[in-house]
Amino acid sequence: MPPELFKKAKNEPDSDATSAAPAAEGRGQAAVERVLNATGARMTENKPSIISEGFSFKGDIVSNGTLHVDGTIDGNLKVDGITIGPNGVVHGSVVCQRLHVKGKFHGTGECDDLQVDTGAIVDGTVSYRVLTAQRGAVLSGDLLVRK
Repeated sequence: MPPELFKKAKNEPDSDATSAAPAAEGRGQAAVERVLNATGARMTENKPSIISEGFSFKGDIVSNGTLHVDGTIDGNLKVDGITIGPNGVVHGSVVCQRLHVKGKFHGTGECDDLQVDTGAIVDGTVSYRVLTAQRGAVLSGDLLVRK
């Protein structure tokens, strides 16, 4: 690895959660990404929470962010956006702005944007404003257009 990856720029001050946060205010997303927390991990507003393959979760999830599911969830979800990966399975109720299904969704859903990819399965009652379904997607149940 090139040693310059680990060098701090000469004009860049040391940054930690307390000193960098005020400097980042008002400068947008790029400034937010440069802020470091106490462990040194980058903090961004766009990173999804992930339920990994092989992981099962039973219960309710409420988040102001996005959720990526490659494992299994059985419960009620209220998130900004959710992507169910090719190996992901969600049973239950989903309320979100964007629902992107690549795997399997069984239950009820309410979203603005519903996207169903090739090979994905949506089984249940889903209300949406905009629907995008690729050839080979399986849609069964009730699909309700909202205005």
